Amino acid sequence: MPKKSTIKKISLSFLACFAVGFTFYFSNEKLLKDDISKQREQHSEFLKNSPFIETLTWDKKTRKQKGLPPNRYFEQMWELTINPGTGKLDIEELTNLREQLKKERKTKGSSSGLAQRNPGNASNAWEERGPNNVGGRTRVIMFDPNDSSNNTVYAGGVSGGLWKNTNISSSASSWSRVENVPGNLSVTSITVDPRDSDI
Repeated sequence: MPKKSTIKKISLSFLACFAVGFTFYFSNEKLLKDDISKQREQHSEFLKNSPFIETLTWDKKTRKQKGLPPNRYFEQMWELTINPGTGKLDIEELTNLREQLKKERKTKGSSSGLAQRNPGNASNAWEERGPNNVGGRTRVIMFDPNDSSNNTVYAGGVSGGLWKNTNISSSASSWSRVENVPGNLSVTSITVDPRDSDI
C-alpha cells in the first residue's frame, strides 16, 4: 500500500499539471479571440476604403455612361471575397500561376509539346474512367434497409423516375425503373418510414 506522502505528492503534481494546462488553454483562447477581433476590425477598414464605394452607388444609366457593366456584380464580389487579413483577392495567386505557366509554354515551345497538347489529340488521347453504363443525372441514392446484404439500391433521377438495382456490387448489373413511380417525375429525395421500412 502506497504511503500517504506519496499519494499527496502525486495529487499535488496532478493538480499542478491541471492548473498549468487550464491556464495555457484559456490564454490561447484569449489570444485567438483577440486575433479574430483584430482581423474583423482590419476587414471592416478594408471595406470602408473599398475602391468601389462610389461606383456601388451609381445607377444603371450612370454606370453605362462611365463604361461599366449595368449591374454591380463584380464590385460586390470583390467586397465579399477579399482576404480579411490582406485586403486583396486570393485569386491573384491563381493569376500569377497562369502567367507562370504561359511563360513556361513560350520558353519550352513546341519541343516539349506543352503548347500543342489539347485533350483528345493523338498525343493526348482521352482515357475512359467509367462508369460503363452511364445513366442520367442522379440527385439521391438510398440503400434498401430491408436488404441485409446491402446489394439493393434505389436512385432518383432528376430527369425522371425512381430506379432500382438489386446487385450494386456487380458492375454488370442493370437498373430497372420502379413501376409505381411516374417516369416523368423528377425524384430528388427518398425517405423511409422509421416505423415501417416497407414504406
